[in-house]
Amino acid sequence: MLPEVSPSAALPFWGLGALLLASLSRLETRRRWLQIGFHTLYGLAMLLCPRLLHGSSFIGNLDAAHIFLLRFEGPLHLGFAFFLYRIHEEPLRCDPIVPFAKALVAFFSLFTQLFIAYYVTESKKKGLKPSSQYFYCAPVLAALWTLVEAVRVYRHERTSATEVNVLCQRTQRCIEGLPPNVDNFFLLDAGMAFLYTFLNYAYPSQILKLVFKREFAPDTIHNLFCRQFGIWALFVGIVSIAAPNFTVHHQKAYVTSRVMTQGLFFVLNVYGHWGAETIYSHNHISPFMISGFYITFLLSIYYKLKRTVESETSNEVVEENDVPTEDEEETEKPKSQ
Repeated sequence: MLPEVSPSAALPFWGLGALLLASLSRLETRRRWLQIGFHTLYGLAMLLCPRLLHGSSFIGNLDAAHIFLLRFEGPLHLGFAFFLYRIHEEPLRCDPIVPFAKALVAFFSLFTQLFIAYYVTESKKKGLKPSSQYFYCAPVLAALWTLVEAVRVYRHERTSATEVNVLCQRTQRCIEGLPPNVDNFFLLDAGMAFLYTFLNYAYPSQILKLVFKREFAPDTIHNLFCRQFGIWALFVGIVSIAAPNFTVHHQKAYVTSRVMTQGLFFVLNVYGHWGAETIYSHNHISPFMISGFYITFLLSIYYKLKRTVESETSNEVVEENDVPTEDEEETEKPKSQ
């Protein structure tokens, strides 16, 4: 017999799931705004009040460390929303890579949630265990998210005209000797993101023991939330590998969204050190230091892209000024004898 579902516990997840399904609309404008709405609402809920979504999903009370780890999912969804907003007037040329990365992230999140829930339920260890509401909440939303993004990848159609246009732009930059692009920086960013994924997914307990205060002994649910943070970094790694093929406008939008996400991470890490409920050990300042250095790295990419745009604009202005007007052509003609 299936467990009884509490509407108050499942309603937020089902509402977000309905918003996801509605984003499969055939109308381009409606589809993009519904995507932005989903990521914005979910991101704000996870950042500001994660207990509202996950409070009824476990038997027992979530401690301050559980809530703190859950908040890190919020900036990632807000980053998704901001990126989609910046490019909504000019859809991404290689659009399949973004929904593909989201589908992969959602699938791994679903797999991890179900596997950890099964392990904790069967285990005799003390600690939080999933409640009867759990399987109707977060896993359902992750499954719907996987389905929606997979459908979006399947529906996408490439156009040869757009492909040729982007190739021409890259070739023109090389011919005119404009500032070098940032392909290698994006690859370095992807490498760091994959390292984030590996460390957080493979060694969650060791990382949490290193940075958390002793009173917050990591349990399986702490490890689950830490692994999910590693899964979100997988999206960054995949998109950063494809970012060199974006237009400069899309690259700037992507990097700006990443700066916003890392900025929120920095604020959360500072709160974890000196907030109302101190989570981190005072012996380790690495979390917010890493966030700060990462912001600096992303800003360097942004300003390189900005200089590239300024160089292209200045060259276009020079070319326009070099074109003679009709009056100038008339004056330059030799006078007839």
